[in-house]
Amino acid sequence: MQEGQKNQKAERLAVHVTETARQALKNVVVKGTLPWPQTYSEEFWSVARACGYDDILFKKTRPPEVSVQAVDGFLEQADRILSGVSDTVHSFVTGSKVCREGMAETIHSIDKQTSDSSPVNKEIQRLIAINKELEEHTARTEEQLKSQQELIKDLQAKLKIDPLTKLFNRRSLEVDLKKELAKARRYNYPLSLIMADLDKFKEINDSHGHQIGDRVLQKIARMIRDCAREVDTVYRYGGEEFLIMLPHTTGVDAVNLAERVRLKVARHIFTDRKACLKLNITLSLGVAQFVPGDSVDDLVLRADKALYKAKATGRNKVVRI
Repeated sequence: MQEGQKNQKAERLAVHVTETARQALKNVVVKGTLPWPQTYSEEFWSVARACGYDDILFKKTRPPEVSVQAVDGFLEQADRILSGVSDTVHSFVTGSKVCREGMAETIHSIDKQTSDSSPVNKEIQRLIAINKELEEHTARTEEQLKSQQELIKDLQAKLKIDPLTKLFNRRSLEVDLKKELAKARRYNYPLSLIMADLDKFKEINDSHGHQIGDRVLQKIARMIRDCAREVDTVYRYGGEEFLIMLPHTTGVDAVNLAERVRLKVARHIFTDRKACLKLNITLSLGVAQFVPGDSVDDLVLRADKALYKAKATGRNKVVRI
């Protein structure tokens, strides 16, 4: 009787975990477009309202200015949900296996100590059959949960991508740069950052609308990525700002790459046939090289100061600090 209750409890647990994972996944982004498009389930919108994200998430088009902190908070919350579901899945898969194997071992031990004619033997055989059914049921559940884990990994990867430009986002930068700084300190190799900002981008949005502004950002993102090397990583830092992380690169070499990016953008004429539009766009860029003792914030702040200086001294130039 006790074994039967254990089996029922295990089955209920399996169903509960599966349903919890399914519901949690419904509460996060189904597609990689974050966070404006309305491609979420009703449950997700309820969470969004409860967390105060209405102003951002319920608008069909991107608002002119979006709080970076608000978006970062949203992404962090979604990442925590996914991590929690992943941990639950892992715990169930490992825990159920240990429990099932322990039950099988116990039943087998008792079976060896009883004769075939013993009244207890029939009950033991029944328990063996139940345990086998539980094993098959658990195996099916594990397969379902493993497929959900793959979906979780995919969603977590998408949380690192900026939906508009398809570059890595700011949250991804913070994680990557922390790791790269640790390597630079340990192995004593150079590391540099380039921070780039579109000049007078607000005028483009104000004069031609945010759709044109978004297309400009997408084009600039592709141009920067084309200039970067395979070892470099390009991020959308926020708004019209981009950042390139260059491992094994001195400040001098980073300035050379920044100049290539600047010239490529300055020589390009952005066109939009539907709007009969031709635009000349320029970038200002700041360069900083890692020095011993730098934290992530120190290095980014120095690149930002260099960018500010480039802006303040005429734009469309590269400045290194």
